[in-house]
Amino acid sequence: MSLTLAELMNELPRDPVEAMAEIVERTREAARRGEIDASIPVILLRKFSQKFDVGFAVKSTGSWEEEFGLFARRIDEAMERKKVVDIDLMAESELERWQSEIEEETFGFASLNNSEKEQIVIHIEKIRSFVDESNLSPKKKDKIFDRLTLLYNEILRSRTKTDAFFAFLADLSFTAGEMAERAKPALEEFKEVLRIVMKSRADQEGVKLPKQADLPQLPAPNESED
Repeated sequence: MSLTLAELMNELPRDPVEAMAEIVERTREAARRGEIDASIPVILLRKFSQKFDVGFAVKSTGSWEEEFGLFARRIDEAMERKKVVDIDLMAESELERWQSEIEEETFGFASLNNSEKEQIVIHIEKIRSFVDESNLSPKKKDKIFDRLTLLYNEILRSRTKTDAFFAFLADLSFTAGEMAERAKPALEEFKEVLRIVMKSRADQEGVKLPKQADLPQLPAPNESED
């Protein structure tokens, strides 16, 4: 018994070329069982090629079997081209994902060498001394010391996150009013820390740093709160 139109159309893929390929495969399977009437699949394939832009056309030959063979070859070729395009798109997507992962791994990090780490430690200890000698409340001093410890631990890593350094600059700036004469030297010391960290990050990311005058400046607060 030959395939019916309903059997050929049952649950076909949504892509027209893939649907035609499925019709061809179902017809081939029927032929292997000795159940072949090429007229129904050929008429159906004609309708698909007329209705959709499938990228090829087959002329009527007067023989259902011969026309089916032409359709089958054209569809096989179209599926092979589609396969290549799909692989190309997947390869492009995977390449972009791979590149994105690399950028995520490098963005926001500095790779400090031993000399740079030693210089930062010296600056951190000087800042600690200035804070200790300032008029800050014990509570705020402890908070600043805790943040300095976090920075110290961060520079010991092979890849140093830079976010915490920018956050500390803001914290230090907001305590400047209470630190009185100790504020300026502490800020100057930390600017040196940032200079080292930013240069290392720029080298890591392959970018050129803006001039100092082009960098955003934090306003000094008039007062700070407990």
